[in-house]
Amino acid sequence: MTNRSVEIFELRVPLEKISALSVQQRYTYYLLGHIFNEMNVLQKIVGFAIPKHDDIRPARRNAEIAQAFFLFRLAASKIYEAKDKINGKEIYQALNELVFTDSPHLRDSLRDLNKAIGAASWLSRMRNGMGFHYPKLSDWEAYIMPDKTWTDDIVYTGKEAGNVFYDSSATVAMHWMFDKYRDYEAAESVDLLVHELIALINQMNRFTNTVVGEITAKLIPTGKAQLAGKVLAPEYDTVSLPFWLHLHQASSRNQ
Repeated sequence: MTNRSVEIFELRVPLEKISALSVQQRYTYYLLGHIFNEMNVLQKIVGFAIPKHDDIRPARRNAEIAQAFFLFRLAASKIYEAKDKINGKEIYQALNELVFTDSPHLRDSLRDLNKAIGAASWLSRMRNGMGFHYPKLSDWEAYIMPDKTWTDDIVYTGKEAGNVFYDSSATVAMHWMFDKYRDYEAAESVDLLVHELIALINQMNRFTNTVVGEITAKLIPTGKAQLAGKVLAPEYDTVSLPFWLHLHQASSRNQ
């Protein structure tokens, strides 16, 4: 894995500037930064989790795909929640005071974000059905009734619990996840939904990062970033998140 040196800078926002904000404005400043931090991490991990190899054996690939789509469901649910928070009375009012008056184009950016999320009607289904909750019998009943297309269930297992994968459970979850997506057949909807979700993550990240950046710039209009140090970082495309692991004895006692 190739590593390159990455410079990290720091911007200091004086305490007196933070203290001068109203509590509602501070809440907006910190919460939008928190939303960006979470979505930024999820965006990276989703990318890492997508298999980057040509090994298509079900025993390897199915577990990795299921892991990736767990992260997709989490990201989709977070987008749904973030949209509600950003458009809530407290944050929207603070954005009017801190950002929209001087940068009205960002109000348009929020409208565009709301429109994109509103068009993704599957977001609420995913959030309520599996993202933050486990499905009810009524949710899965149609997906767990064997028919002539069914085959034997498969469990892939190593010697430790950390290397166990219930393939049939993941299959049911995947069928539910992609069924009814814009009236496409489940098998045809995977790439479409993935690309739509990635676009929504990018749009959410751009909006929150830009807005928090605008607020920061108002608090330290003459501020200058200082070099905080350097870290060795891998090339993005070389990072992968495996499912199957070699679990040595010391780390696998509770696995």
